[in-house]
Amino acid sequence: RPMPGDGNQVRFAVRGSSLGTTSLQFVAGSPGANQVASEALSVQVFAPLKLDPRNITLVVGATFQLWCSGGPQPEGQVEFSLEGNASVASVSTNGVVTASALGSINVTARSLDSDSGVVYSQDMTSVHVVALTSIRIQPALSRMLSGTELPAFATGSNEFETPFSFCSAEPPLLFRWSVSDPRLLALEAPLVQEGLQPREENVCAVRLRALGTPGRVALRLQVSVSEDAPDASRQQLLDNAPLDAQLQIQILPSLELVNPSLPGTGPILLTPHAKLPLKSSRDREGSVAYALERPEHASLRLEEGPLLVSGAHTGSAVLNVSLAEPFGLVHRILTPVEVRPASFLQGLLEPGVRQEPLPR
Repeated sequence: RPMPGDGNQVRFAVRGSSLGTTSLQFVAGSPGANQVASEALSVQVFAPLKLDPRNITLVVGATFQLWCSGGPQPEGQVEFSLEGNASVASVSTNGVVTASALGSINVTARSLDSDSGVVYSQDMTSVHVVALTSIRIQPALSRMLSGTELPAFATGSNEFETPFSFCSAEPPLLFRWSVSDPRLLALEAPLVQEGLQPREENVCAVRLRALGTPGRVALRLQVSVSEDAPDASRQQLLDNAPLDAQLQIQILPSLELVNPSLPGTGPILLTPHAKLPLKSSRDREGSVAYALERPEHASLRLEEGPLLVSGAHTGSAVLNVSLAEPFGLVHRILTPVEVRPASFLQGLLEPGVRQEPLPR
């Protein structure tokens, strides 16, 4: 839209409506007559500069990479600066924040023109450097099935004290993980399967593996400093005191098909007009449900027992075995079922009488 100007120039205000790049050209003169056109000017409409996350909590010695998005692309230059007590933290030219002392500070990012220094857009985030006052164990689930794995990690006293707050600390924090019964639950560091054997420094996450026996087991964690802070402003843990946490993990028996016993995830094979008794590892609990999905493709049905009964036609279906736990967890086994004509029969002899050679 035109803006007020003097007699020798006309000013326009340009407003961006959507992200992208376009060109702007001015043409003077009457249509059909001699016209004068300006050079085309490239105009880019960009998203505002944005820093993520908006709130960062770190312990002394920890580092964090800020995520910066928006601004002119690709030539926009981003400059980071601190506002507040510079002894609390520092920020590198690529947005890595390093905590140095207890306190709070703001980090500002500016997208600017490298030649003129004009600021296109800017954003700010807050950094809080704290000493941990408590530690918690945060598992993916507090109940596991036998033979399964799940991760667990350490957090602080609130939602802002995440593993990113202290797992990169230098000097490092020491994390000592243990279980009350190693026969029920095994602990593994995340990179053990890749051949790495991490020490206790900054191991803020572990992998839990249920070994097969149902029961309850306590998962314990102690966090301590590797070096005492030289003064109160550089404490990683409050008063340099160790922090302890404990969590109960319940290991549940897994749901498996006992009859038929299948190798791996192989399908159940039936001939036409056959009957197969079904049995799971947890039928005694009385809450196991059996259902068939798409049984019309193989004329299959379930009868009381439960019995899996095939009709005259060949085809395939899916057997759905499910168990609902009282606390809401649902276990489910999906097993393909195939009805095929028999090609041959093979008998196996299992004699009830065993022979041994007579002694000489």
